[in-house]
Amino acid sequence: MWHGSATTQDALWHTSPGPVSGSFQIKWDRQTVTFGALTATVDAWEQTNNSLGIFARPNGLNLQIVFDTTTGAGSWTLAGEPGQASGTLVVEH
Repeated sequence: MWHGSATTQDALWHTSPGPVSGSFQIKWDRQTVTFGALTATVDAWEQTNNSLGIFARPNGLNLQIVFDTTTGAGSWTLAGEPGQASGTLVVEH
């Protein structure tokens, strides 16, 4: 199980409030990701050396997370019908 915190750096939502806030908690394993208030099944898990990426579709949105398993630093994007957002994350194992 991986867990940490995420920060939104750029967001354009057509609904208010958007699906994620300015900062929120995250956690995931190979089966499930919890991204703030959103939860989904992990559809793709790709690990190459120290880089880990996951893809999921919470509430029909496209969520991508990529981070360095050594430093815990990473980035995320969330996009779909209500708009899009991106930001950074810090992960602990």
